[in-house]
Amino acid sequence: MRGEERINVCQAVMHGSSRIVEHVRSHLKGRVLRCDDQGFEVEVGTRHERWSFDEVEAR
Repeated sequence: MRGEERINVCQAVMHGSSRIVEHVRSHLKGRVLRCDDQGFEVEVGTRHERWSFDEVEAR
């Protein structure tokens, strides 16, 4: 995910909006819960996973 797109997703999530991302290899989709310098914490079904920025695309 590009820098500007990543910033937009993180800002939206911090302000309470829901954002969905897709893992580029597994094609799983999940809701972003949190962002930090390393990537996203994503809710996928009933699990929480850590995905790095280069592993995802916004949906």
